[in-house]
Amino acid sequence: MRADRLVAIVLLLQTHGRMTAPELAGRLEVSERTVRRDLDALCVAGVPLYAQRGHGGGWTLLGGNRIDLSGLTAAEAEALFTVTAPGNVAGMGAGGTAVGAGLDAALRKVLA
Repeated sequence: MRADRLVAIVLLLQTHGRMTAPELAGRLEVSERTVRRDLDALCVAGVPLYAQRGHGGGWTLLGGNRIDLSGLTAAEAEALFTVTAPGNVAGMGAGGTAVGAGLDAALRKVLA
């Protein structure tokens, strides 16, 4: 689960540019403390992250770096095919079910 979250953080930063820890926590449905630990782990692992404090601050990838993490898992590919059928999206709470969680992750990768 944590590895998926680390990948999701990098993909969100690639897609949105700069995000605060509370924004990331809200998107990933975890605590801000968890996101901060994950960001520290990414920095230790060598991911080129930069934190800017103050108003308008947040976390960003240095120099517009991009990391290719867009390979879809089987669950994510299945979720994308499920969505293409008419009427299947209604009532599919994103993140609330296995398909919804796969859909969230797949869409982050497609956007990145």
